[in-house]
Amino acid sequence: MKITLNKKNNFYTIISNITWLGFDSIFKGIIGIIITIYLARYLGPSDYGILTFVISLLAFFTALADFGIKDNIVKLLVNQTYTEKQIIGSAFSINILFGFIAYFCLIFYSFLFHNNDEKLIQFILIFGLIVFLRFTEVIAYWYEAKVKSKYVIIIKNFVLICFLIIKLLMIYFQLSLDIFIYVQGLELLIFSLLLILFFSKQNSDLLNFNYSLSLSKKIIRMSFPLFLSVILVILSTRIDQVMIVNILDYKENGIYTAALKLVEVWNFLPGILIISVFPTLLRNIENDNLKFVRRIRGLIVTFSVMFVLILVLMIVLGKDLIGFIYGNEYISSEAVLSILIFNLIFSFHGLVTYYWLIAKRYNSQILLRSFFTAAINIILNIILIPLYGALGAAIGLLISMFFGNFIFDLFSIKSRELFFIKLNCLNPFKWKEYFLESIK
Repeated sequence: MKITLNKKNNFYTIISNITWLGFDSIFKGIIGIIITIYLARYLGPSDYGILTFVISLLAFFTALADFGIKDNIVKLLVNQTYTEKQIIGSAFSINILFGFIAYFCLIFYSFLFHNNDEKLIQFILIFGLIVFLRFTEVIAYWYEAKVKSKYVIIIKNFVLICFLIIKLLMIYFQLSLDIFIYVQGLELLIFSLLLILFFSKQNSDLLNFNYSLSLSKKIIRMSFPLFLSVILVILSTRIDQVMIVNILDYKENGIYTAALKLVEVWNFLPGILIISVFPTLLRNIENDNLKFVRRIRGLIVTFSVMFVLILVLMIVLGKDLIGFIYGNEYISSEAVLSILIFNLIFSFHGLVTYYWLIAKRYNSQILLRSFFTAAINIILNIILIPLYGALGAAIGLLISMFFGNFIFDLFSIKSRELFFIKLNCLNPFKWKEYFLESIK
């Protein structure tokens, strides 16, 4: 009877967490779309291209500050191999150290590659200060491990609403691009401060954390392949925007990013689901590998259904969507969108693959796969962007994701099983059977 009750409680906890994460992602998606529409229309392709270039650049250095520790911290907190104080203290220390390293690397990059653009350097260096705030993400990891993400979500969305109003007022009063970039950084600062304040009120004892040098070294060793992998993933998905700016101009980057935003907004769907079930997947792989495989198969089927529905929606609306949302200045984004939308299925597959390899402790495979994907994308961008502009970048991204998140599994011994699972899940007549098996 106790086992049954525990299973029910675990199920309801997961469903509750998924609901909160779903609300968060949908709400952020709606707010993000509103801001994107108004900003893109107000700034125009050129200034919007500058803004998105700075944000894409910061994604790379933020990953350096994070150092790929997230999933390993969640695993340590779930498995309770060490005390929570040791884990939190060590994670804080790692993020603070690499935050300093990331910012100095950002300074070096800015003056090396953009020394003739003083305004851009100013944007990058001021907005780049957010890398020092990444240590506060450790608090979010703790709530994720406890399947209590709703607290982080409430704070995040409160800040989001406040700054949505501020940004809309800024557009109304026609403020400059400079102010938008500074306010973007201020939003992240306010969120971090509120998260620390709330956590300290709820868990004041955990703030008396213990730093463990041996644990910190272990986390860094465990996370290093994941860190390199994240860097390579960002290269494979963001380098196109950097290369478009360097090869062409900010306007073409604005055209490309406008289409990319309409595709990326859908990534929240698989993200919220897999984040909530990941702790359960970790327990499954330790106790019942067959159940683990069935859950993975159920996730792939769920993601495949999502992709089909999104694809149909975008086919029906896509032709007129760009002009309606962004205006006639962005009309050339339509062709880019028609290519990028097919990237979603491989992006969904990549997410499943990532968590499969994490659960199996094949961290080095994540690195190898990411390098392979990034290398293909960079080579294709060098060839295709000069020929086809933003459309060439979209084609390069699609091909690289197909090979990196699907074909690569066939040639890797450690993930070949996953390749055939994915292949079997391409059969829509098996979807119902696989999904029902996964929820038993």
